[in-house]
Amino acid sequence: MPVWRLLGGKTRDKIKIYTHLGFGDMTSVYESLDRSAVVERALEVIAKGYRALKVVFIPYTHYTASPNELDRVGGMMQALREAVGNDVEIMIDFHGRCASTSVALQYIHALAPYRPLFVEEPIQPGDSLGMKQIMDKSPVPIAAGERLVDRREFDDLFRLRAINIAQPASATSADSAKRARSQRWRRPRASALPLTIRSGRLPAWRRCISTSPRRTS
Repeated sequence: MPVWRLLGGKTRDKIKIYTHLGFGDMTSVYESLDRSAVVERALEVIAKGYRALKVVFIPYTHYTASPNELDRVGGMMQALREAVGNDVEIMIDFHGRCASTSVALQYIHALAPYRPLFVEEPIQPGDSLGMKQIMDKSPVPIAAGERLVDRREFDDLFRLRAINIAQPASATSADSAKRARSQRWRRPRASALPLTIRSGRLPAWRRCISTSPRRTS
């Protein structure tokens, strides 16, 4: 059954998609701490026709970050924005690498001048109160959810209004159809919450969502 039907019906003819640096190469995705390499890989993504990309260049950090670490992250984001321009959306995946809400917010403020679309998992999943503290003070939208495996794990996030964007991931659910129907259970607690679904590697999703962008004139 097509995913759009599981989600309740067709509402559009095409959807926006993004990709990571390296087109699935895990080293390119998770070991992106060199500025020149990040810019080079981002330009390769744009050359393929994508107009949105996600990067992971936040270092594993304990409870505090040094000025040099904050400047490096801010400089990385600045170089990336200058390379791809303002017509390309940039998403920053923290991947839960910050040990405290305070250091996560420091990094977010370093990124904010270059207008990321959102930051993802600024702290480890499961800390809904911590996520709420970050969202209340963040100048950038907060996304989370790809490592939550049951809809009940989203309940606190929705009840606390602790995220701006929910990200259920088909690959982390034993029942991808139930995950796809998440559009139905996200209301009323998150009635205005945008939903993104991370496709993972499931064949059913690959049949329904193109992995290459369609160029339009």
